[in-house]
Amino acid sequence: NLHNSKKDDSTQSSSSSAPATTESLIKQLDNLLLSSPPTFIKPTDPTVTRGDPYNNMPPLLGEIAVQQQKQKERKEQSITNVALAPQLFEVGELMGERRQWSRLVQAERAREEASEIRRAMNIYT
Repeated sequence: NLHNSKKDDSTQSSSSSAPATTESLIKQLDNLLLSSPPTFIKPTDPTVTRGDPYNNMPPLLGEIAVQQQKQKERKEQSITNVALAPQLFEVGELMGERRQWSRLVQAERAREEASEIRRAMNIYT
């Protein structure tokens, strides 16, 4: 019985000091992880660039320039069987593509601002 009581005393003393050490370990982890979160991007790293296929021209002018470039390419490749109606609607279609591209760029920029890991992945992949 005496041996068991000594054993109980030793477990009680170690268990009373265990919460104190656990709390100090948790505080140390908090300080390490929360005070300065890990950074995945250095100031010298490149940035993510998403080029505008319309060479940053104003709306409508950029689409007309792209349409003219496509027409020139079709002539060079001897593709002359394109009807007039598709050529007329091509500018409108290009405007829709540009609008969609702008939305995608804005959405991805917002995701990158929310997650540094995502931004790092976009830079390096």
